[in-house]
Amino acid sequence: MSRCGALFEWFERNGGYLDPIAEFVDETQNGIHVEAREDLELDEHTSGVRIGTCPLALSISYLNVLPESKLPANCLVRYIPGELTTLHEVVPGYVLSRFVLIQQFLLEIESFWFPYIACLPQPDQGFNTPVYFSDEDLKWLQGTNLASAAEERLQLWVEEWRNARHHLRIHDEPNHEKYTWELYKWAASIFTSRGFTSAHAIPGLDTFAILYPVLDSLNHQWGAKVEWGFIEGAYTLRILENIQAKTQILNNYGPKGNEELLMGYGFCIEDNPCDQVAIRLGGILPALAQAHIKNAHMREVGTDLDALASEFYLRGPDSVYRAYGNVSTCFRGIPSLLLLSVLVMVLTERGIPLEALESSDSIGRLNIGAIRILRVPIKAKYDKLLDRPLSEPQNAKQKYAKIYRDGQLKILQSILQDFDSTMAHLANIAGGWVPSVKGQLQCALIDIHTADSLLERENPELRREWQDGVEDVLVRINSAVMHHHQVEDTVWMLWFIFAFIHCNEIPNRKMSVIGLWLDDIIALYGSEESPVDVDRTEVRFLRKLINAAKKKHPVSAWALKAPSISYNTLWWILRVVKSEMFTIRGPGFEGKEIQVMYMHQDLKPEPWVTRDLDG
Repeated sequence: MSRCGALFEWFERNGGYLDPIAEFVDETQNGIHVEAREDLELDEHTSGVRIGTCPLALSISYLNVLPESKLPANCLVRYIPGELTTLHEVVPGYVLSRFVLIQQFLLEIESFWFPYIACLPQPDQGFNTPVYFSDEDLKWLQGTNLASAAEERLQLWVEEWRNARHHLRIHDEPNHEKYTWELYKWAASIFTSRGFTSAHAIPGLDTFAILYPVLDSLNHQWGAKVEWGFIEGAYTLRILENIQAKTQILNNYGPKGNEELLMGYGFCIEDNPCDQVAIRLGGILPALAQAHIKNAHMREVGTDLDALASEFYLRGPDSVYRAYGNVSTCFRGIPSLLLLSVLVMVLTERGIPLEALESSDSIGRLNIGAIRILRVPIKAKYDKLLDRPLSEPQNAKQKYAKIYRDGQLKILQSILQDFDSTMAHLANIAGGWVPSVKGQLQCALIDIHTADSLLERENPELRREWQDGVEDVLVRINSAVMHHHQVEDTVWMLWFIFAFIHCNEIPNRKMSVIGLWLDDIIALYGSEESPVDVDRTEVRFLRKLINAAKKKHPVSAWALKAPSISYNTLWWILRVVKSEMFTIRGPGFEGKEIQVMYMHQDLKPEPWVTRDLDG
């Protein structure tokens, strides 16, 4: 009799049920799985077909070695006497379950479960999970979460195995040496790849993995329409869809991304709609922790440091989980708690009251700050994944690792594209638009040349004086020259000094693009004349530049108006420029690296915040 035939005969003889339409198929490529003998067609009056039922008495777990007094009521598992009964109070249940499986494997034909164990992947076959990867295979996981996860899992399993063997040895169990490391790794892999959760089968106990023979032979497919049922621990699987003859009858383990599938089951699904990218905050966590300490806002919404230290899951636009419910579409793949935390960090770093989170007036400016922070770790993770092996996969392990890796890259790339397309959209606006109060476009990323053009249009004489002074005491207003001397921020600060001079001279700031822009920044950062503790050493260099320009141009605004700008205003300008200025390389600036700032003229809501990213 074939091993599949022996398994079926044993299963039914001991109370198991398998529908006649189902048959075992033993293939080299797919292993033992279940196929339909003939077409299965459900009519509108049929609520599915019971494919199989496995009674609890056929299951394997640590419950098999517990004395009856330790079992829950009506827990009809098969009892196994022997050396393992000494472990049930000294090792975790899931570790003991693995030793139970090893024990039954070593008994061979004498084991009650021999027909089942003979159909499992054998210890000398191994698995396609990362704990079985060779050094060459592991190269395909470099830069992924599984590279370290596989090592951590192996270390944990070794500790569990050694601890359990130690307890067997001190109890003078003569067979303790038979429980080898290779067998433990095999048994642990069987439970991670084939085990069902005990939560519904045996409520009242801490959840653990349990093996249900035969029904664990059905492979996984997300979207397969099935129904699980548990009555007194017996596991029943119903099929709720039509199945063609000679095709697999599939189970559905639930929504599992390729990271979980590869780590636990040893396979991946191309274009898996359940894929996500698990990230930790890493380098930005200390700054978030400081933001948390400084204010109570995150605590008020239920955020704590433990939550910030946990994993967050990034999603792609095609995720089965759908986009996160953030207002701004460019954050559709970012968890809401992570985004909130980063927004708090943006405000804290800038010394802005957290009440700004409650207002939509500054959402665009805060979102740009959040993009700048989030892009760094996401881009770093993306770059690590790009550093992949150059050859094509040489075996199944490498093939699945590539599928997993490519799926992670796809999600990270989609998030970076959302960020970059948003920035490029705003840069394109600036690249082809002279801002106007009456214009339709009133928010953009602008460089110092666009700001220079704004000042020239609204106050040509003042702009000429500003340019003359800057070029005499600092640098020529040319992108390459300013970048070479690394003075873009200083040029921006000097521009804002003249922007204040200009706005102090005009009768109605609401008729000025510059005036509206300054008012928008003031609305977030507070008045430039608000009482603050000013560190005068920080702004002394601005005073020196003003004085130098004053000597060069004694009858200009440098001499007649700039000296009256208060230390408070200079400090405000320095703080705003340091917070708001950043580098972009976008099509709006012909692909060059340019220092830009966000200009918003009180347009509510800012249309780019909710724009269609896929349109």
